[in-house]
Amino acid sequence: MDKREIFSLLKDSPIFIGLSDDQIRFILFSSEVRRVSKLEYIIHEGEQGTELFIILKGRVEILKKDEATGVERSILVVEAVDSIGEMALIHRSPRSASVRTLEDTELLVIPFAYFSFFAKQNDPYTQIMINLSNQVRKRLRKSSP
Repeated sequence: MDKREIFSLLKDSPIFIGLSDDQIRFILFSSEVRRVSKLEYIIHEGEQGTELFIILKGRVEILKKDEATGVERSILVVEAVDSIGEMALIHRSPRSASVRTLEDTELLVIPFAYFSFFAKQNDPYTQIMINLSNQVRKRLRKSSP
């Protein structure tokens, strides 16, 4: 996937609504594209998060470990152009779940360090955090019984 295609996907991503083209370009060029094979883990529950991921292509499943048995169970499937890893960014806490690919997947990897730059700019940071919060709220609603 080339930068132009990725830019178009980011413009349509729910967490980047309200950002200018220049702000989206900054995110795109400050990030890296990572290709991950089917059934490979992207995130492990309990590890310290340092990156936010945008799914460009593919599907992943969110897995939560049962505290009593230690067995992981799938709680949600997430597809392009959604984000993963946002809970560690919002709360600056260890990862609350694991994430594994269900098919070959392409991700945009945004280091948390870039969000410090956004915080200094205020507008993009605030907008992204509002959008991420809305995304998390929707996801939690879907996954709750």
